[in-house]
Amino acid sequence: MPVHLIKQKTLINYMSKIKAIRRGLPDAPLEDITTKEIAAMLNGYIDEGKAASAKLIRSTLSDAFREAIAEGHITTKPVAATRAAKSEVRRSRLTADEYLKIYQTAESSPCWLRLAMELAVVTGQRVGDLCEMKWSDIVDGYLYVEQSKTGVKIAIPTTLHVDALGISMKETLDKCKEILGGETIIASTRREPLSSGTVSRYFMRARKASGLSFEGDPPTFHELRSLSARLYEKQISDKFAQHLLGHKSDTMASQYRDDRGREWDKIEIK
Repeated sequence: MPVHLIKQKTLINYMSKIKAIRRGLPDAPLEDITTKEIAAMLNGYIDEGKAASAKLIRSTLSDAFREAIAEGHITTKPVAATRAAKSEVRRSRLTADEYLKIYQTAESSPCWLRLAMELAVVTGQRVGDLCEMKWSDIVDGYLYVEQSKTGVKIAIPTTLHVDALGISMKETLDKCKEILGGETIIASTRREPLSSGTVSRYFMRARKASGLSFEGDPPTFHELRSLSARLYEKQISDKFAQHLLGHKSDTMASQYRDDRGREWDKIEIK
């Protein structure tokens, strides 16, 4: 794939993985790299308890070999025969009651934190996309979001609400406008954009201050996305929840490939 078609964040991630690959594989032409050498490198990560890293590196290698085949440099993909590492997700899920406890504790945090928590649950979007949302993204009752991780384009109705937590998207947006008043929907007390790291860090502080305990790794701000999906699944349907998160069914994925991602996928409440 031409470099100019790859997003900057994706390119940076690729570069970090390529550095690891260069350290782990022999300095040899691509066609001389063997399955055994790749497996040895990946197993090294797995033995160190870094199955997730092994999985990402294997995926990067797979992309590299696929492009090399497309360019006619090689004819086989030695990484294909290696075992895919299975990484166990150890992060604890967040329940509605735990959300409310952390939300209550966050009253002493900057005012934007509780608003970010509300917006995360009612929209189901990733923290990075929340921080990028602007008032200009709201048109005719829809919030238009292009997910930075996947490139999926969705239009979320501002009439959404999460009954289990009493969150109304319209009311949350009104509070953001009145209290924060920045160019971005979620903004600092100085009306400046916030980074995903800052939002996640303040959530972690509120979670710790809440006194809640968890089995496994404690939930991060990202778990609000999972909570959103589970609540909408009960309130509306699993199909709606997956649609909101940007997870496409086979039919939707086919349509997305056909329009090359140029069209916005409007979400309807049914």
